[in-house]
Amino acid sequence: MSEEFLSCPRCACKKFYSRGGEEKMFFFQINTDLWPVATDANLSDLSKTDFSPIHCTACSWKGEIQDLQAKG
Repeated sequence: MSEEFLSCPRCACKKFYSRGGEEKMFFFQINTDLWPVATDANLSDLSKTDFSPIHCTACSWKGEIQDLQAKG
């Protein structure tokens, strides 16, 4: 059973990034429990990453995890 991920409210993309207060970018998806899940391309430990704000990888949207919408 595959895990479901939340979508960008502007373009419905399911991949996001955060700068985590550093120069490095962290790529992830957000599951339906509002928990960041690292993408295959990102093997970083996300536990110390600041997720405020998050950015969509496909459009110019940025916001909070709570602003995301479930797949409809």
